[in-house]
Amino acid sequence: MTAALPLMTARLTLHPFEPGDVPAFVQNIIRDDAVWNEISGGVVDDPEHEVAQLIAGWEGEPHPPLAVTRTADDVFMGYVALLPVAGAEHETELTIALGSPYRGKGYATEAAHKMLHVAFHQRRLAHIYGLMHPYNTHAKKLATRLNMSYEGVMRDFRYGEELAVYMLRRATYISLHP
Repeated sequence: MTAALPLMTARLTLHPFEPGDVPAFVQNIIRDDAVWNEISGGVVDDPEHEVAQLIAGWEGEPHPPLAVTRTADDVFMGYVALLPVAGAEHETELTIALGSPYRGKGYATEAAHKMLHVAFHQRRLAHIYGLMHPYNTHAKKLATRLNMSYEGVMRDFRYGEELAVYMLRRATYISLHP
């Protein structure tokens, strides 16, 4: 079962990316060093082109990443997604990134809970992973707030970096959010 889009929370709208989201994505994610270093850190020579290519590549995907906007004023804040884990495509990862001005206000937790609801109540996944750089304190705190358990460290085969692995089982989520 697929969730009807857009997804709504008390304060947020989660919707498929549109070409008009490119400038805000570049500004809030790629050009925000605090955010970009936590999720990637790689050099992006032409960010507008890269993001436009990403968005174009997501068209037609059954579960594409979603733009996170504040409903009250339609401000783009970042993105959230349930994506296949690279190298283990039968596994699913929750990934989220919000620009620095939107951190510490509960937006990431709100967006993540909506995606977990979709993952466990609609897609009926057995578990969800959270993969993050071990120094990404924002992501680790979010994983804890989401009741994810720390599973250890793995090496990202694409880039050779160590990643902290967190997991949330469906049974745990359902017991807390029936």
